[in-house]
Amino acid sequence: WLSDGILYQQRLIARNRDLQLTDDEIENLTLLEIEKYLQGNRRSLREFGSMPYPKGYVLEQLGNRLIYDERNYDVPTLKEEFAELSASLTGYI
Repeated sequence: WLSDGILYQQRLIARNRDLQLTDDEIENLTLLEIEKYLQGNRRSLREFGSMPYPKGYVLEQLGNRLIYDERNYDVPTLKEEFAELSASLTGYI
């Protein structure tokens, strides 16, 4: 189930293995994940009247999704790529 991984993901993000979330927080984060999947297909939970929608504070805490996605990069991979490209320009490793 999607909600089973929410607490695990949040613990990784927070770098806190002891992080605890309430059932309401897990529900809101699960709804947010569903909303992100739907938005990827130009849909929304709002189109399904019987489905709840994530509460505003969750959306506000996460900020703009595009900015969040843009800042979610793999630093070690980028450092390695930089070193390779730099070496190809300067001839030094």
